[in-house]
Amino acid sequence: MTRNQAHPITVEVVRNAVVAYGDEMANALCKAAYNMMIYEVRDYCCGLIDTRGRMISQNRGGLPIFLADLGVAVADGIARYGLKGFAPGDVIIMNHGLVCGQHLNNVVLYSPLALPFPYSRLAQRWNRYFVGRGIRNWARANGFDDPILFSFLPTQFTLDLMDLLNPAVSIFYCSDKFAETSPAARPIVPYEKQVLERSDLDLCTIAAQAAQEARPRAEAKRLGCYQVMLTTTNDNIGALRFYQRRGFRLACVRPGAVDRSRERKPDIPRTGDFGIPLRDEIDLICPV
Repeated sequence: MTRNQAHPITVEVVRNAVVAYGDEMANALCKAAYNMMIYEVRDYCCGLIDTRGRMISQNRGGLPIFLADLGVAVADGIARYGLKGFAPGDVIIMNHGLVCGQHLNNVVLYSPLALPFPYSRLAQRWNRYFVGRGIRNWARANGFDDPILFSFLPTQFTLDLMDLLNPAVSIFYCSDKFAETSPAARPIVPYEKQVLERSDLDLCTIAAQAAQEARPRAEAKRLGCYQVMLTTTNDNIGALRFYQRRGFRLACVRPGAVDRSRERKPDIPRTGDFGIPLRDEIDLICPV
């Protein structure tokens, strides 16, 4: 693996995390809306924009016609105030017809993203005091008494969130050889060990290269395990393809399992990836 070559599993983890930004913004907007045009018709879109006004990711399920408005609105704000004219917590609302056009009642709302730079002590203190406390206060104000913390980037900021939020469950998605993806990622090793020790559930990805396949199986045998089992849903075509290529076999299909879970948790969507109805659970196993 060369210096500029990213690990394919790391790419997938980061790619899905970036896409999730848009989806989470859209979910928050939809749940907080009073107008049926938002929560029923979904007459909106959300996205992540870079400092040049280019779209990085967008939410799924909104109207794509509005995507053309986001980048130009952010670029207009940067042209007016400059990059140094924004601070964490700022919110800009605009409906200038010459910028975000189409309808006079179009409104664009955006806020700068405060990146948690992982290794600078000054940035760590800043993130803990302003960003971390802001997340904690927002969670308390909205009644999130037992949050679930899900992280794939092991940094001091992740450890700070564990302290500030006191989550009911901490989940860490650990990518194999993440610290080897670039020289800049090497200082992440001590934080990774601390997050692994403090998290309640660790999801580990391991490259399916021939020279490495024996390692997880040997570790499973050492722990007295005879097989590895995982559960996914009928719409997760990517996971079914990924794991079957790596020796997993279908063990059980539970028709209607997701439907029954939806009776207890109505917020579970009815449609999954690729527009497939989300109904069933599938177990896969792999002997060690």
